[in-house]
Order: sequence, then structure tokens, then C-alpha cells
Amino acid sequence: MIDFSVMLKSYMNKEYTVIPVKSIAFITMALVYFVSPVDAIPDFLPLAGMTDDLSVLLYVLSKCHEDIEAYRRWKDDIIL
Repeated sequence: MIDFSVMLKSYMNKEYTVIPVKSIAFITMALVYFVSPVDAIPDFLPLAGMTDDLSVLLYVLSKCHEDIEAYRRWKDDIIL
């Protein structure tokens, strides 16, 4: 699995700059949702409180899957 901090570091260092704006927007919206005090299901509820966060994470991963795979292929090519 790709370490997203490595992908972010590559992007910030301008080594890998082909992340589509769509993916950046999805990731940004997910981060805003995670840090927002307003949740669909409050986090203080055991187990149920994390299901909305998990749902958002899985949705963003499904939308960005192709871009993550492209980064993985690029990273593998650099290492070889």
C-alpha cells in the first residue's frame, strides 16, 4: 500500500505533479470533513460514530483509486 505521506511529499517537492484537481478536491473535502466538529453521526457514539468517517474515507479512496495506482506505477519506475 502506498504511504500517502510519501505521495504528498513527492507532490509538494514537485517530483510528481500529475495528480488531477478532482483527486485533490476529494482529498481536501475529506480532510475538512474529518477535522470538522460537525459529523453526520457524532464521534462520541461507540463504533457508530466512526462509520461516517470510514464511509467518507472509502468513498474518496474509490474515487482516487486510478490516480493512486498511477502514482504507484510512477514510483516503481523511479525505483527500478
